[in-house]
Amino acid sequence: MIWYKGIRTTAGATVHVVDSGRRSLLPPCNNIRNHSPTGFEWGYGGSGPAQLALALCVHALDGDARRAQSIYQDLKFRIVGRLESDRWALSKETIVQTIHDLEAENRSNHQGVSMTATTAAAPACPRCRDRSGHQVYVVHGELGRYVFDQRKARAMIQANPREAYPIPPEVVEKFLEVNNEWHEEHVDHVDSSDPGIIGQRFGGMALFDGTHRARRSLRDHTQFMAYFLTLEESNACLIDKEVAEMSVEIIAREIKGVLRNNQNAELLEVEIGADDYEQAGASEEAIRQHLTPEENGRVCILVIDNSQEAEHGEAEA
Repeated sequence: MIWYKGIRTTAGATVHVVDSGRRSLLPPCNNIRNHSPTGFEWGYGGSGPAQLALALCVHALDGDARRAQSIYQDLKFRIVGRLESDRWALSKETIVQTIHDLEAENRSNHQGVSMTATTAAAPACPRCRDRSGHQVYVVHGELGRYVFDQRKARAMIQANPREAYPIPPEVVEKFLEVNNEWHEEHVDHVDSSDPGIIGQRFGGMALFDGTHRARRSLRDHTQFMAYFLTLEESNACLIDKEVAEMSVEIIAREIKGVLRNNQNAELLEVEIGADDYEQAGASEEAIRQHLTPEENGRVCILVIDNSQEAEHGEAEA
């Protein structure tokens, strides 16, 4: 029997193929889809796990790249994203059987067979069961906890119509790494053709609305679309925040994250609230000392008045 064995150490994550005692590295298949040039990962729904899922599918399907590409995102969420240990082992037989099961489920969905089952099961879905409460998007991070009003974001789009833009699958994956609290049973209950809403916050963009639609678009290999809020609109949707104790190092790490998530941008403006800036005892020079020369060349640091934003948000409400 052929086994796939993964191990994560401080040096990184590696996966071996073990066949009759012979051990070799699992080919990453970056030539087919280059989700993660830095290697494999598992335990969440990001680019490293996507690369591993693709590699497992290609190997288990004896090199059938076309078939592997049609199913690896499903395998990522069914198996790879749920591997929690630093060491794991999966048999080729398990991967092949899971692929067969996923393909059967997808055929059933496309033929409309699952629609009746989905409708009948809808009351058991925690998202369908309670849609009356306040709908919010919560961001947790080193900077604290921020809560955004999803309904207000939707109202802004309705009041000020704009064009929805296609979001590349690899970007959708990054959003789902952050928005990782979805209900798998609810994915079949949403229309992935309905655009999501992307807002702005310090630390980069965030998918304020549309997590389940984004998840379904990846699963069904359809194009996910989204509207974009301006920074001013995003701040107006902020309804609560618990700010962590600030430091120059934390601000610098957040800026590095913004730059990593926008690698194609030559110059980025990063706005920092004046109260956060003062709490950290920060200066632009002190922050830039924690950035590399290349990072310093790509970022423009702006300090904004939080009190004016709060007044504007209350006026909009």
